[in-house]
Amino acid sequence: MWFFFTLIFVNYFILSRFDYISSKVKLYDIPDYKRKIHNSKVSLIGGCIFFFNFLLLFIYSIYSENYILFFINKLSFFSFFFTMLFFFIIGFVDDIYKLRPEIKLFSLSIIFVFALTYDVNLIIDNLKFLSMDEVINLYSFSLPFSILCILLFINSLNMFDGINMQIAFYFFIVLIFFLLKGVFIPLILFIFLPLIVFSILNFKQKCFLGDSGSLLIGFIISYLVIKTYNNFPSLLKVEDIFLIMMIPGLDMFRLFLERSYKKFNPFMPDKNHIHHFYLHRIGYKKTFILIQLFILVPIATSFFFNSFYGILIGLLFYSFFLYQYFHCKIMKN
Repeated sequence: MWFFFTLIFVNYFILSRFDYISSKVKLYDIPDYKRKIHNSKVSLIGGCIFFFNFLLLFIYSIYSENYILFFINKLSFFSFFFTMLFFFIIGFVDDIYKLRPEIKLFSLSIIFVFALTYDVNLIIDNLKFLSMDEVINLYSFSLPFSILCILLFINSLNMFDGINMQIAFYFFIVLIFFLLKGVFIPLILFIFLPLIVFSILNFKQKCFLGDSGSLLIGFIISYLVIKTYNNFPSLLKVEDIFLIMMIPGLDMFRLFLERSYKKFNPFMPDKNHIHHFYLHRIGYKKTFILIQLFILVPIATSFFFNSFYGILIGLLFYSFFLYQYFHCKIMKN
């Protein structure tokens, strides 16, 4: 009970004294009036809100020795927290010094090698499809495949973080998806509190996630997905995972192809993301609603029918965007 009231108090303090906290940390995203679309400096400590909450959870779990409430076992507990710690550090350093994408990618890969070595339950050993009775075993490719999948998703989520509330609402959708599946309920309910605090601040344009936040959220979602896939195979198949990650993943894939075709560095940012395209045509509110519908409707469909129909609807939505995107490109030329 004391832990619950401590969390409430700490998050209330963060929310009510956020301007003071930001002035002490002094980490801001300064607009360049080119790629960045905000008009004034905005605090970049959104990741700190999540990290500090998880730090409190770490202290509580150590003190009470109640690991199993939030995690499957003690090994999962320590693997999660130390991986999250290093992710946060890399993201925080990147927010300050703007690391080269190659350096960041290499650092994250090294962390995952150690994380997956100590917690083999994070390794994807096989592929189980809803539409196939046969299981595809990955054998010696399990470790590199697992690392590649996690890195691709985290990078896609980092690229998807472009307008206020976009990644926060996506995180809400994913958490509710797992809540309805009935897995990791205490951990998911715990995450909702810092997510609500961040969402309020982000909505008021007082705070951005920063790379520290997007890396943390990317890791948390990856953790929930792989642990559910490995421990509760009847609840999650490959199609379900693709469905959850489809829109950020497809947009990353499109951007990589387009940048490579133009002989640009595929990891360098630009203003060709899906949110940029709609933002300049229909405004922020309609853009936010439209993109969230792209994500929410396919996932909701999977609960009423199955993941195949959800994927089909998601692909139709993204094809609709691609038609508009390339039509505009052709008209400009």
